[in-house]
Amino acid sequence: GDVRLARAILERGAAKAPASELFRWMAILGRHDRELLDRAAEAAPHDAFTRFDRGNQRQIEGDFAGAEVDFTRAVEMIPDLALLRFALGDVRIRRRNFAGALDELSRGLGLDPSNAEGWHSRGIANRDLGIVARAEEDFTAAIRREGRSEFYASRGLAREILKRFDEALADYAL
Repeated sequence: GDVRLARAILERGAAKAPASELFRWMAILGRHDRELLDRAAEAAPHDAFTRFDRGNQRQIEGDFAGAEVDFTRAVEMIPDLALLRFALGDVRIRRRNFAGALDELSRGLGLDPSNAEGWHSRGIANRDLGIVARAEEDFTAAIRREGRSEFYASRGLAREILKRFDEALADYAL
């Protein structure tokens, strides 16, 4: 019922409906349907959040190249929104573009230095670029903001690479 209704609304008025209305229907559906997201992006080509949402869906589907395109477009539209920078940085990590990820994540942290995930992701980019001491600092910054076990494990790995085994074991124990 709701899926057919949402699709009918999109068929009849997607070009006229604001993206917020399209997303309201997607929320009613309780999921993000790729077809609906594609139509929303067509209907609102200058809506950064439409691009962001479709980028997230593409990432879930394993289409990291497509997600990067959508996140890049969203960042171009709203360059001072940390959330978009973090999304672009994270997908660049998935695509193994660590230098590009580092740039976006650093910009995101400049906008929102309290974001623990941002620090953790930047630590991954630094570690995979071979800048392990800086990665350890980033993981520590993530831990200070939110003491999640995955952050300790990441710092433990950095310390292991740095041959500081006792500290690594202490992190792994947490």
